[in-house]
Amino acid sequence: MRIAVLVRHYTPIGGAERYCVELTERLAERHEVHLFCQAIECKPSPNIVVHHIPKKRDKPRYINQLEFSKLTRLATEGQFDIVHSHDMVTHANVQTLHVPCVRSRYTETSGIKKVLHCLNTIISISVPIERRST
Repeated sequence: MRIAVLVRHYTPIGGAERYCVELTERLAERHEVHLFCQAIECKPSPNIVVHHIPKKRDKPRYINQLEFSKLTRLATEGQFDIVHSHDMVTHANVQTLHVPCVRSRYTETSGIKKVLHCLNTIISISVPIERRST
């Protein structure tokens, strides 16, 4: 199978990132894997094809997410059996979203940080996920 893996930051440091690296490496043992990322901090195995997606800006984060989604859609459309994303995009067949525990985000903070977390949640733009039939 031809599999596209989408992740903005490919690194073995951190839980979600390490999971993505490990999964990608294991998929590449049996399949043709193409990695689409904005930053890479480790050398993937030689049988993984790396495609660098340009990062035009860091802030605001949701603009970078939208640009990453658009650029990876254009780069992968109709060329892969499976598109597996580890970021919020509009076109993946499989999405593995790594998020912190929602409850701890609000219960383990106080003061201005808690207010800022709440404001961030209220004003964040969400991108609907398109449902595809197989």
